[in-house]
Amino acid sequence: MKGAELLDECPRLRVEPMVFKDSSDWWRAIWCDAEVTRYLPSRRPLSHEQMERLMQKMAEHWEAHGFGVWALRDRTLGSLVGHCGLMVNEPPDVELIYAVARSMWGQGLATEAATCVLAHAFGKLGLDCVIALVIPENTASIRILEKLSFVSEGEIHRFGTQLLRYIRRK
Repeated sequence: MKGAELLDECPRLRVEPMVFKDSSDWWRAIWCDAEVTRYLPSRRPLSHEQMERLMQKMAEHWEAHGFGVWALRDRTLGSLVGHCGLMVNEPPDVELIYAVARSMWGQGLATEAATCVLAHAFGKLGLDCVIALVIPENTASIRILEKLSFVSEGEIHRFGTQLLRYIRRK
C-alpha cells in the first residue's frame, strides 16, 4: 500500500498498517461488539460481507492518500486490540479515527495511539490541522480529544447523525 508504514513510537502498542489478513481479528476486536460500534459511524456491528467492503475501502484510501487506518497490536501479546488512523471522509478534512476493543477500555490506549498518529500527521505528512467527529454521548472519546488538545467547533451532521466536531491545529 502506498505510504503504509509502521509507526513505532507507542510504548505499549505496535501501530502498523491494517491489511486484509487482519480482517477477522479486527472484526472480533471491534466490529462484532455492539457496545463498541454504537460509538462508530455504523452505530451497529458489521456483517462479514460489510467487513470485506470496509477492508477494500481502507486499501483504496491508502492508495489514494498515502495514509489510512493502522492496526493497534498489544506489544506483549501481539493481538489486535483496535485501530487508529487518518481518513478523508469529506474533503478537504483529514479526520482522526480510533476504536479500542472493549476489554481494553480505560487503559489509555486510544490516547497513546492517537498521539502517535497525530505526530505522524503533523510531522511526516505535514498536515496543518486534523479534525475529529464524536457522537455526543461518547464522553470517553470527548475526554481523549480534549487531552490531545482538540478544540470543539460545534456540531455537524454526518453519517446520518448529529456529531460534535473537534479540530486540532499543528
